[in-house]
Amino acid sequence: MPFDEIGYQPKAATILRRIVERGHAAHAYLFHGPPGSGKREAARLFAQAQNCEGGAGDPCGQCRACDQIARSMDPDAPLYPDLVHLAPGRFVASDGKKQASDTIVVDAVRQLRQSLYNAPLVARRRVVVVHEADKMQPAAQNAFLKTLEEPLEKIRTTFLLLSARPQALLPTIRSRCHAVFFAPVPAEAIVRRLLSAGGLEEASAALWARLADGNLQAALTLAADPDASPLIAERADWLTRWEAVIAGPAAGYAEFEAEGRKRDEMPKLIDLLIGWHRDLLVVQSGGDPRHVVNLDRLDALRAAAATLDGPEIVRRIERLVAIRGALDVYIRGDLAMDALLADILVSAKLPAGRADSLYR
Repeated sequence: MPFDEIGYQPKAATILRRIVERGHAAHAYLFHGPPGSGKREAARLFAQAQNCEGGAGDPCGQCRACDQIARSMDPDAPLYPDLVHLAPGRFVASDGKKQASDTIVVDAVRQLRQSLYNAPLVARRRVVVVHEADKMQPAAQNAFLKTLEEPLEKIRTTFLLLSARPQALLPTIRSRCHAVFFAPVPAEAIVRRLLSAGGLEEASAALWARLADGNLQAALTLAADPDASPLIAERADWLTRWEAVIAGPAAGYAEFEAEGRKRDEMPKLIDLLIGWHRDLLVVQSGGDPRHVVNLDRLDALRAAAATLDGPEIVRRIERLVAIRGALDVYIRGDLAMDALLADILVSAKLPAGRADSLYR
């Protein structure tokens, strides 16, 4: 059955199936959860179910409406006239110029409102998908709120807001939507999906699933990308260098620091170290190894966990997150590396000789 396509989200699938079976869709839903958790797939299934030519219930996936909706989920290639998209950077002004911003501007919302005054052209129910709804600018959110407050039942329209950061939406918008939560996708479900797609051995699928950290779409994209395989070796190389910095002599700093100072390397390096320290916290607290993402580094994690307590690991994670945020805004790669090594390693009470080597 089509809603089983999001069987890795059993609660969300059950909620959506019941809505369709009862035939009383609300005017707005907020699909919220981390990136890659199936919100977009659920939006497609919901739109298909509302308009499937086979009647109420799970969509058939085969009729003309289901087919056109499936091929219309890309905001740049709409084929089904009553599946409407509102997404960052998609607004085209009257002069034909496309918006360059990565947000949703107020003019895009106003343009949407104008298009909703008439009943659907062919659908039983028009569906408006708001991608990355949390990226609406403040003025756009206020304009969108007015749209939600208007009586749209006569024109048979439902809004689906997709968001990984629902807290960035106005409380008044959230209160007018029925919330449906999408949890991170379990690693086992990602492995099954990767294996069903073909081309991967089980061990490789398991590694991609752990590294995706609940993001099914990221795992599928990386597994299908022939250029992604070197990332596995690169990841292992970086972690080996980092573990040498933690446990080895001062000479280990120079190589790690030289490579890490490259600004284009810093974001992925910091992300990698945040994940490594998160695993370290799991190991240090005696958690189930199945929750360790970097399972192939378990021996090194256990060695590091024996020398650090939980509060220090948490402090390191917080500091790494702060450095990562600053890197996105203004900090140079070399300064980020200084902050990383000086703050995290020096504060770990390293021997003076090793700490001094940071500044040579």
